[in-house]
Amino acid sequence: MSKQITAVILATLILLVALPATARDITNITDANGSIVSENPTVTVPDLVMVIQPGWNLISVPFKLNNTMPFAVAGIDKVLYYNASAAVPVTLAVIEPLKSYWVHNNLSQNISVPLFRNLSTGPGGGGVPSQSIPLASGWNMIGYTGNDSMTPATTMLGSLGDGYWSVADYNRTTDNYDFYYRTVMPPVSSLEMKQKVGYWVYTTRSDLRYAGSII
Repeated sequence: MSKQITAVILATLILLVALPATARDITNITDANGSIVSENPTVTVPDLVMVIQPGWNLISVPFKLNNTMPFAVAGIDKVLYYNASAAVPVTLAVIEPLKSYWVHNNLSQNISVPLFRNLSTGPGGGGVPSQSIPLASGWNMIGYTGNDSMTPATTMLGSLGDGYWSVADYNRTTDNYDFYYRTVMPPVSSLEMKQKVGYWVYTTRSDLRYAGSII
């Protein structure tokens, strides 16, 4: 394949990533001379791309996935979730919305992981989580849900009412946590929770269910 043809195909793919749909049909792909390289190709475009940086990443997925094992790729050697009921970290491969995960990249470069929304009908169709998840008393790993790039934490945590005390946001720059509180400073209301990012929430009851935001 010539460099010109490769450039045209790459340019087409870059344009497609900006489109909202999961897939787009292209009538033809042509080279620089106008000759048809491929007729009626279908290019599948991810709904989101998750960039996993070297080392540990605290992540979440904002919708139900078509492929529930997106991190089973070269370079990612650990996916951990904290089982709050047992108070132990567990190894997981299946990724669900509403939860957050520690994902470890053992390479020295970023890994881009495509995320595809589950478009099936019925519970969880269209990527919407089918239900809320139970939280244990104490620290729990929760995820961001929704189509917006960010949402006020008070909105995202609305299903918990007054049953939580603090939210922790991992800061990769300092390799530490920034804490926000429901009743003291700095307040939870000053935190904007972000898409694809994972968080910790400290709950004071064992009967809570986390629902995230409606998407």
